Amino acid sequence: MNVFDTKWECSICKKSGTLSHLIVMNKHLSSQVRQKIYHPENERKQIIRMFDKLIHKYGSDIEPLKVKVERLIQYYQEKKNTDE
Repeated sequence: MNVFDTKWECSICKKSGTLSHLIVMNKHLSSQVRQKIYHPENERKQIIRMFDKLIHKYGSDIEPLKVKVERLIQYYQEKKNTDE
């Protein structure tokens, strides 16, 4: 999806449109077919919360893994920004 004009195109079904078209289309789909819209920032926040719970439960041994994952996410965010 283009973040500036909300135009999108599905690489599987080849349908396309704008965000408003996607929302309307999603409302008309049956609940079995409907997919949850993926929000990368929400997913990142959930991952960080999970790490924090693990650190609280198992101690600071988990913290280096959290730092590595955060660095990896940051790397791909920066790479995506330079590719655009």
